[in-house]
Amino acid sequence: MNQFFSEKEIKVLQSITGSTISHVLYHVWTNVSKPSEIFESLDWLELRFEDQSRIILTAGEESDGIKIAEINMVDEIERVKEQFGGQIEIRSYLMNEMEIWKPAIGNPIREVSFHQVRKEKVMNDEITLKFEGEEDHQLMISLSSEEGLLVELHEDDI
Repeated sequence: MNQFFSEKEIKVLQSITGSTISHVLYHVWTNVSKPSEIFESLDWLELRFEDQSRIILTAGEESDGIKIAEINMVDEIERVKEQFGGQIEIRSYLMNEMEIWKPAIGNPIREVSFHQVRKEKVMNDEITLKFEGEEDHQLMISLSSEEGLLVELHEDDI
């Protein structure tokens, strides 16, 4: 079943055009119940901007589409810890030094685009961020085939 961004989500995503990312955090849902078979899923992608604003993207409860999350991560970490008796953890990682994010940090977002529009609705399976700078750096945020979010380099189709 296809899912779509709400009009409010589209406006929020488009409003980050011109914003400059200062920090990128991955909040990873981690099943630690079997130390030899740890499973991780990127559940929340947090973009913090130079103007002190932020946006958190999530894959949705059932990986049913990218959504904007209004969540307090400190509270969510505690809630998950309690709910799953320590068998599930949320681990947070600063990603600024990762090769995929380095060219994006400090460069304004030139454009936010979406995968596909159907009957005036925008599908919530993919977002592409294009950054200003010397190189044409583009990142695609999508749903992974496993679960959660996936971030990868994107090139325009020629």
